[in-house]
Formats: sequence, C-alpha cells, structure tokens
Amino acid sequence: MREGDTLWSIAVRFGVSVEDIQQVNQISNSNQLAVGDRLVIPGLTGVEGEIITQQIPYGVSLRSLSRNYQLDNSVLRRLNRLTSPSELFAGSFLTIPVREDASMNSSRDHLKKSQSLLEISLLNGSNPWTTVLANQITGSWAGVPGDVLFFSDGIDADQTAGMPGALPPQVHSISIDPLPFLQGKTTVLKILGAPDLQLSGSFMGHKLNIFQDLPGEYIALQGAHALAEPGLYDLLLNGELADGTSLAFTQSVLVAAVDYPFDRPLTVDPTTIDPAVTKPEDAQWQQLASPATPDRMWDGIFQIPSPLPADYCIETGECWSSKFGNRRSYNGGPYNSFHTGLDIVGKLGTEIYAPAPG
Repeated sequence: MREGDTLWSIAVRFGVSVEDIQQVNQISNSNQLAVGDRLVIPGLTGVEGEIITQQIPYGVSLRSLSRNYQLDNSVLRRLNRLTSPSELFAGSFLTIPVREDASMNSSRDHLKKSQSLLEISLLNGSNPWTTVLANQITGSWAGVPGDVLFFSDGIDADQTAGMPGALPPQVHSISIDPLPFLQGKTTVLKILGAPDLQLSGSFMGHKLNIFQDLPGEYIALQGAHALAEPGLYDLLLNGELADGTSLAFTQSVLVAAVDYPFDRPLTVDPTTIDPAVTKPEDAQWQQLASPATPDRMWDGIFQIPSPLPADYCIETGECWSSKFGNRRSYNGGPYNSFHTGLDIVGKLGTEIYAPAPG
C-alpha cells in the first residue's frame, strides 16, 4: 500500500471487491492497514508476482516497460486499463507485476543502421534468440534501425525504473521539475547523457532552448501559459547521436491548474485593452523575447531585480504590489485576463538590477 491508498481504491484499481481482498488477506479491521503493507490481490487471471506501483518518468513507453520487466504489454494494458498511449504520461502511476523468477533486463542499446540483431547481441554478450525473445520481436530479421533493445546485465529492473527506457543509452536520465507543469510557472528540464548529443524540442507550440551546462548535462527552462487549459500536452524531444542516429520521442505531460488570486475589477481607458492596440504590443514583446543565443549566458540562480534582500522579499511578500498570474477583469468584463508582470515596489531613484547575465 502507498500513501493515500484504501481498500476501496485498491479494489477499484484492480476490478475486485473489497470483501474478496479482506477475505484472502484475512483482514478484519481495514483501519489497521499501514503504508508499505503487502496485500494479495485475488482474481487477476494471468498475472503473477509482486505488484509494484511505479511513477512513470519522461522517456518511457509501453514497449520499453514491457521489455524492461519481461512482460507482455497486453498484461500492462489490462492491469492498468490503458486504452490509449497518452494515458502513459510522465508523472502518472503504473501498476507492474514483477515475478521472482523473471529474468530482468536493465541495460539497453539501439540498433544502428546496417547493424544486425546478431551483431548487437554479440556486442552486448547475448544470444541472438534470447534478444529476440526478451524484446518480443517476431524474428531475427525484424530489427528496425533506431529500435531500443534491452539486455540482461544482472541488475534488477526496479533499480533502473527511472531511466528513459524508450531512448538510446546515450540518454542516461531525464528529469522534469516540477512535474506536472504548472500554469504560469517555469519548469526545469534536465537531461544527463553523452557530452556530444545534439538536442532540441518543443512544448505547447514553443521551441525548447536546450543548453549544455556541464559536459553531458543539458538544461532547458520552459513555462506553461498562465491561462493554459489544464490537461495533457505533448512534450517533443528531438536530436542526433554522435554516430548520426536520429532521436525523436514524444510523451504527454500534465499541465495542472494554479489557484491564482482574483484582483478586484479594474476600470481603465478602453483603448488600453483594445485588441487593435494590445495584439501588436504582444507581438513586439514576443519578438524581443524569442531569440536565444546558442550558448547559455545566465549563471546561477536568478535574483530579484531590487536592492531589497531576496530572503526578506520571499518571507514577507512586501517587495511586490501585485504578482504575476493574478486574474483580472477590466471595465466590468469577465475574468479572462491575468497580470503579466511582477510589480516590485520602489520609488524614484531606486536601483534596478538585472536578474541574471544575458
């Protein structure tokens, strides 16, 4: 059991009754269950082993999970009631059965152009037919260039559960913080991998500017619009490996709502909210803010552009008169606008600092 679980939620998840779970586990008082307790789930035909719950990272697919855990993907679909690949979004939770006698696969390699399954198997110390069976391939002739294959190296699959298994081994890990994305907030995408990757991508119609920080460490800062409709959006990652192999992967990520305050209704000159005036201004701001240099110019944590101490501003909130994202209504209209800036208090002569080099 994990935090927040109840017998009822577990019963719903697996399509069984609470009474059956109580009976097979000899539970007389469900209030005595604790996080970490193990339960036997009855009635799961064709499913054997310990059932674990794994949070899905960015960079996995149903195929990679099936190959990693040596499962038929139909079992994963049925156990998790998956009807669409989009349900396997980054940050979601998946129920996975792990058999004690299963031969786990945890290392991976991608099939290169003109490379045979025999060659890649020998390079990874595996029998070609073992490779075919372990990766659920129809035959030794059915290898597709770019396909990511799994090989056993003696490490349990759950020890590598966070790896981006649908991507080549040159991509070691991908983290998204925070996950889910939040309306009007900045998310940090960090990729660890080989130092010679060429990476790009897009999210919600915006290009990802991915910079190499340290050798093999790639970082992108990306936000979600403050009025974005909460839901699933595709995060695309493209690139090229040092050997010329193309990299292309798409997975959905969740954008969650933020409880922004509603400012009191404002009365303004109608011309200042006329789309004929505001749209050209928005386009100009977009044009000014869009260009990005190939090399990352900023360094360290962004600071508040005010001489007031950052700790004081954050603790008291007295450094700004209105925050970004506050919902706004103008001239009696609906609350379909938001405050697009952060108003920092000051007076004539107050110094203004750049938040970072750039």
